[in-house]
Amino acid sequence: MAIDKGVLSVPAIFVNGIMTASGIIDFDSLNDLLKYPPEVQRSVSFNLNELTVKLLRGILDNLVTTIWFYFSEGIAVFLEYFKFINALLQLYDLSDNER
Repeated sequence: MAIDKGVLSVPAIFVNGIMTASGIIDFDSLNDLLKYPPEVQRSVSFNLNELTVKLLRGILDNLVTTIWFYFSEGIAVFLEYFKFINALLQLYDLSDNER
């Protein structure tokens, strides 16, 4: 059931049924994450290197996802779990074209 909702690591924060954060969470900004849409500080443009680092940190923060990453020998297996990726990278409120 949790995997169906996109939860691959904890903690996972859901607001109005949408996972808005997962893995590494800045608890200083928790109040902003609990609003919908969450008030996240995000620039208009995305830096691919920053997104890659954030994604890898989110995966490697959890022992189970780290082992999964190690044995799958790549990141492609995680890209199927778009809810998890969207929560890690905070892309949940963008349209499909913007993602």
